[in-house]
Amino acid sequence: MISSKYGGYFPYPEFRPHQVQMLDKVEESIQKGNHSVLMIDAPTGTGKTSVIAPILANKGNKRFVVAVRTHSQIGIYSEEINKICTKTSKKPTIAYLVERSRTCKLSSNSSICNMLVENTKKFIEYKINKFQLEKYDASSDESVIEVLEHEFDERNPISFEHFINEQTIDEKIKIFEQKNKEMMICPYYLFSKIGYFDINLNKLKFLNSIKIETKAQKFLYQPILPDQARKINSDLCFYEIMAVASKKSDIVVLMHSHIVNESIRNATYNKIGIKQEETILLIDEAHNIGERIEQENSEKLDVNLINEAIKQIEKLYLFSWDEIPGKDESRLIKYLIENFGINWITTAKIERIGEIGTISISTENNSLSLRFNNEKTRVNLTIDDGRTDEFLAKKDASGRLNIYKHLENNAKGEEVSNTELIYNILLKLKNILETLNKGRANEGKFESNILINRVFENIVNPIEIDNIISKMLSFSNQIDNKENLSLDSEHEPLKKVIQFLSIVNYHKNNVNTPYILRKDTDNSELNKKEIFLEIKNIDPSSQLSKIANLHYTTILMSGTFSPLDFYELYYFGENKRAEKCPLPNSFPRQNRLIIGINNVNTISSERDNQRMIQNYEKCINSFITDVPGNVAIFCTSDIKNRYSVYCLKIARKSNKEFFEQRDDIPIEDIFERFKNIGEKNNGGVLLALSGGKLSEGKDYAGDSLKAAMVLGLHLGPPDYLQNSKNEYYEMLYGKEKGIFIAYRLPAMNKALQALGRVIRDKDETGVLVLADSRFVTDRYDSVWQYLPSWIKTEMKQCNSLQIGDIIKDWVENIKQKEIQKEIADRTVSNSSFLKNIDLKGKERKVDVPPTRGSSNSRITHKVDKRDLFCPKCKSMMLPTRNKCRKCGYEY
Repeated sequence: MISSKYGGYFPYPEFRPHQVQMLDKVEESIQKGNHSVLMIDAPTGTGKTSVIAPILANKGNKRFVVAVRTHSQIGIYSEEINKICTKTSKKPTIAYLVERSRTCKLSSNSSICNMLVENTKKFIEYKINKFQLEKYDASSDESVIEVLEHEFDERNPISFEHFINEQTIDEKIKIFEQKNKEMMICPYYLFSKIGYFDINLNKLKFLNSIKIETKAQKFLYQPILPDQARKINSDLCFYEIMAVASKKSDIVVLMHSHIVNESIRNATYNKIGIKQEETILLIDEAHNIGERIEQENSEKLDVNLINEAIKQIEKLYLFSWDEIPGKDESRLIKYLIENFGINWITTAKIERIGEIGTISISTENNSLSLRFNNEKTRVNLTIDDGRTDEFLAKKDASGRLNIYKHLENNAKGEEVSNTELIYNILLKLKNILETLNKGRANEGKFESNILINRVFENIVNPIEIDNIISKMLSFSNQIDNKENLSLDSEHEPLKKVIQFLSIVNYHKNNVNTPYILRKDTDNSELNKKEIFLEIKNIDPSSQLSKIANLHYTTILMSGTFSPLDFYELYYFGENKRAEKCPLPNSFPRQNRLIIGINNVNTISSERDNQRMIQNYEKCINSFITDVPGNVAIFCTSDIKNRYSVYCLKIARKSNKEFFEQRDDIPIEDIFERFKNIGEKNNGGVLLALSGGKLSEGKDYAGDSLKAAMVLGLHLGPPDYLQNSKNEYYEMLYGKEKGIFIAYRLPAMNKALQALGRVIRDKDETGVLVLADSRFVTDRYDSVWQYLPSWIKTEMKQCNSLQIGDIIKDWVENIKQKEIQKEIADRTVSNSSFLKNIDLKGKERKVDVPPTRGSSNSRITHKVDKRDLFCPKCKSMMLPTRNKCRKCGYEY
C-alpha cells in the first residue's frame, strides 16, 4: 500500500532505512522557507530522489528547480515523476533545459547553433520588412514551405539564397539579399517563432508559435530525454519546446552551469518565468558545485583570444583617409559592396579632391562622395541614388586620419577614443603574452599590479583605470549587441578580455579577495604549449551564499557530502548557516567488505621506493585475482601510467579482459564494453582516473562492478594554484581546517565517489579497497579522521600480504550465503526446471513423455545437490545441460 505521507506524492509501499528522517528534514526546510539551507549527506541506497515528494507536497505556488551535474540525471528525476504518476493519484509534470546544441538536429557545436538562431531572426525581420507585415509566421508562408519541401535536409541548415526573390525592387532589401546570400538559417527555430515589430520599443520581438505551445503541453506528460531529442520527428526546435514546457511544469531540471553563472541564471529564469525569491532550489551532486563555481568565476587569457578580440575591433576600422587613393582602396571598396551592393565601384575612378576635402568615386553613370562635416569629426557618405551613411573620423597617435564605423548608442566622440584605446591595450596584452612565450616562463604567480601597470602604462592616468575599464566593458557590450551575440555565445572575445582585466584590477585593489592571478602552459596539441594567464576564484562561498539568499529555500544533497561541517565552511564561509542531515549507509553491512591497506601510499618521496612498488603490486595482484567478476582500479594519471603494464599482466593471468581509460577511446565505449563483460566469462579489469568520468556519475549496476580499489590519495599537484588555495584557507580557518578544506577534502571525495560505483542496490555485494595508509592511520597528513563513520567502523585494516586472504574468505562466505539463498528461493518458487528435483538429493519419480519404441512412461532420477551449482561461479546450473547458464563453464 502506498504511503499517504508527504501529500501522497511518495510512490513506494515502504520507506528505506533512514529515508523518513531525510524526507522530514526536507519538509521542515520547505515549511520554514525564509532563504533556509539544508545540506544532506545520503549514501547510495537512501532514496535521495524521493525528496521531491515532500517538496511537491509543500511548495504551494512556489516554483521548484532541480540542478543536476550530468544529463543522465535528468532521466532519474523523470523516472521518479513517472512513478508518482502511475502509482499515486498525483500527476506532477516535469520539464528540463540543457544547452541548445545538446538537442539540436543541425549542430552539436553551441556557437554554430547560436549563429543559426541569430540568422533565423534576421530572416524573420527581412520577411517583415520586405512585405510590410505586422507579424510573420512561417507556417503560413507558402513560399517558404514550398522551398523546404524541395531543398530541406533535416540534418543540415538551409541557405537564405533559396528564399531570394529576383523581382525585389527596394534597394535596401536588395542589399540585404546580396550581402546575406550565403547565410544559413534553422528551419526548426523558424517554425517555432512568430516575429512582430514592437512600435513602442522600436525593435523586433518574438512569440511562440501555436504548434510549439501544443507540443510543449504534450511533453509535460510524455517527456523526451536529451539523448532521444534528435531522433523525434518534429519540425520545431526542441530547446524552444522545453523552454515553453518549463514555464508550466511542476519541476524544472537545469544543469549546474545554469545556476552558478549569474548572468546565465538570470537569463534562464527570465526565459522560463521564474522569480528566484519564489523558487525552491534543489542542487543534486552538490559535492561538485564548489568546483563548478570556481570554474565559472575564472577567466583565461592567451594570444589566440587576444587575436580574436583584435579582429572584433578591426571590424570597426574602415580605412585611412590618407591612404585613399592608395593601399586602403580595397578596404573601402569591400565595405561599400558588402553593405550597399555598389558593384559598379570595381571599375570606378577614385580620387581625393583637396588636401583633406572630398573623396569622389565615379563612373560614367554612377557616383558617390565622402565629405567631412565642419568639425572634421564625421564623414558623410552620399550615393547618387539618395542613400546616405555617416562614419567617425579621428587622428591616431602618428597623425594619420582614420575612419571608423559608427555605433549608434554611444556618446558623440567616445566611439573612436574607445576603439583606439582598446586596440592599443590589446596590442600591449599580446606583447606581454608573446614575451612570456619567448622566455618559456614557468607556471606560477603573476602579480596583478604588475600586469595592470604594464597594460595601462603611457595610455591612461593610473587614477582613471577603474573608470576606463568600466567604459571598456560597456563598449564591448555594444559591439556584441551590434553583432547579435547571445548570452551563451562562445564568440565574445573582446568582452572576455576586458572582463579578465576587470577582475585582475579588482584583485589588485583588494588583495585579500579569493582571486589568484597565475601563468601556466597549455599542453594541448592545438596550442602547442602556449603560455596563458588565468585569474581564478578559489572560494565559492560568496557566490553560493548569494544564491541561497536569493532563493526561497536551497537544498544541497550528495551521496558523498562528508564531513558536512567542512563543506558548510567551504560553501558558505561560516557554520550554522545550514541545517545538516548526515545519514548512515542504508545497505546491509554484510554485503560489503571494506579494506584499508596500511603499508602503501603514493607520497611523492616514497612512490619510487622499490618496496613500495612491490607492496602495491601485491595489492593489485590479490585484488584482480581473488575478486570474481569485474573490478576497477582508480588512481591519478601518473600512478595509472606507472602500474598500467602490471595491471594488464595480472588481468591476462586471471583470464580477465583489460580496459584502460585513454584519451583516444570514447568514455562511453569503455564503459559499455566493461559493463557487458561483467556478465560473461571471468569479467574484466578497468584502470581509470580518480575524479574522472568513469569514477563519478556512472551507474555500474548488477554484476558490472564487483569491486573498486582507490590506489593512492588523489591530492592536487603542489603547484602555485594549490599552494595559493592552501594559504588562503589556512588564513581563514587555521592550519588544520584550512589545509583539509583546500587540499585533502577534494581528494577524499574523489575516493568516496569511486567506491560508490560498486554497490548500487541493497541485494548487491562488493569489495571496497582504500590502498593508501593515509585512509587508515590517524596522522597529521591523513584523512582517516574525516571519513564517514560507517566506513571507519567497518574497515578491515591490513597490509599488502594479508589482503588476499581477507578477500578470499569474504568471497567464499558470500558464495555460501548465495548458495543457501538460491536453494531456498528455488525451492519456494517451484521453478519449472527444478520442480521435479528434490534438493536434498533423494530419488523422485517424475512423469516423462515416453520415447518412441519404449513402453516405459516413468523414469527415476538420482540428483546430487552439488551438481545443481557451477563449481566455478556457484550459479544455479540447468540439470538437463552440461553448461553453466551464467558463466558458460562446461563440465
